[in-house]
Amino acid sequence: MAELKNGKVVVSKDFEPIAEQGFGEKEGKLLVLAPFEALYLVEKKKIEVSKKNKKIDFASLLSEFEKKNKGIRDLFLVFRDLRAAGYVARDGKTETPSFRVYARGSRPEEEPARYLVWVVEKGKATLKELRGMLERAHAVRKRAVFAVVEKGTITYFKIDTTKF
Repeated sequence: MAELKNGKVVVSKDFEPIAEQGFGEKEGKLLVLAPFEALYLVEKKKIEVSKKNKKIDFASLLSEFEKKNKGIRDLFLVFRDLRAAGYVARDGKTETPSFRVYARGSRPEEEPARYLVWVVEKGKATLKELRGMLERAHAVRKRAVFAVVEKGTITYFKIDTTKF
């Protein structure tokens, strides 16, 4: 059983199976899940989440996360799509919502991510912002991919930089 505390989902017991699948960040004897990871695991019925000792369902958990992050639904949809395609995706640790995406079958502890996937709203990102994202990906030696969610449909754009 996982618990929602201060906007984070924390697993305190028997978390090794999900940690081995590339979920969460270990903090001492706890596993802290990113909101999109918690939503995915609840949807797949791999964990149950409680708040103040009361079980909460997927819709309630999504509602809790939307209070702090209006874009969590799009993040979850992209995360779920990447996992369904066999990729391990972790929090990108950037200001703009993103994922570090590892090659299929790889383990995050053993090799670096190959891609940085940013979730951007259609028509909302400026050229300056996109350029900054590309420069960030280049600086950390990752391929840049942009995921645009529109009415539940995800479109991926891979952009490579070339100098002439």
